[in-house]
Amino acid sequence: MIFLERAVLRLAMYLPMPAPKNTLDRMCAAHRGKGVHVAPNVAINCLDMKRVRIEDHCSLGLSVWIRCKSIEMHQNAKIAGGVFVYGEESVSIGQNAYIGHNVLLDCWDHVALEDSVQIACEAMIWTHDSSHH
Repeated sequence: MIFLERAVLRLAMYLPMPAPKNTLDRMCAAHRGKGVHVAPNVAINCLDMKRVRIEDHCSLGLSVWIRCKSIEMHQNAKIAGGVFVYGEESVSIGQNAYIGHNVLLDCWDHVALEDSVQIACEAMIWTHDSSHH
């Protein structure tokens, strides 16, 4: 079943229209609210797609890549293009938070961005030492 979910997500990544993307995400049990904008070439590859929660009026920019345990985006959260979220823990992004272009979130520990937080372009946030443990 996991293989089928991954194949469906890869297909959704290249669809330019939001309606088929929403359908494919929901097939994998991801929750997406109303008015969510997902640009082309966005990949969300979480360990358990039931733990992907994107609330109303959020947006994900071009070429965003998310691979972590789970992600939660609260209302009006925005992720600009080229953002890379990677690790083995969860990420929570508060209401009206903004992550700038080409940001790296390396989440080997839980990352929680509070409401109205802004991260500048090309910032890097590391949550571990070089050992990954």
